[in-house]
Amino acid sequence: METKENNKFKPFNLEQAKAGKPVCTRDGHKARIICFDAKISDNYPIIALVESIENPGSESLYSYSHEGGYRESSISELDLVMISEKKEGWINIYSCVDGNVTCSNPYETKEEAIKYSALSVITDTIRIEWYE
Repeated sequence: METKENNKFKPFNLEQAKAGKPVCTRDGHKARIICFDAKISDNYPIIALVESIENPGSESLYSYSHEGGYRESSISELDLVMISEKKEGWINIYSCVDGNVTCSNPYETKEEAIKYSALSVITDTIRIEWYE
């Protein structure tokens, strides 16, 4: 389920989906959009194949609104969401003279983080992950 704690998903974005950005269902099942203009219903023109819950390795066909919704006016685990890109980097943790703790901006490698901290006293250099 999509939560603020995991941040793995962003709200569905029609233009990004049309541009080929990956989508999945709110509960994390892979989805492949096969068309955006189905003549099934004016309200649900997006057709997607969604990884089956009951039968792994197969897909089920669903129709969606332009907003990625599976049902009208209610949130569903089958709603489409955008998959956030997982990022990782290295930050330096510093202990300040006044007792506060602060950190650097992320660097691509541990070596780079250490290199740019030469003028300060580092408490630690740690690897972090986040989603964008």
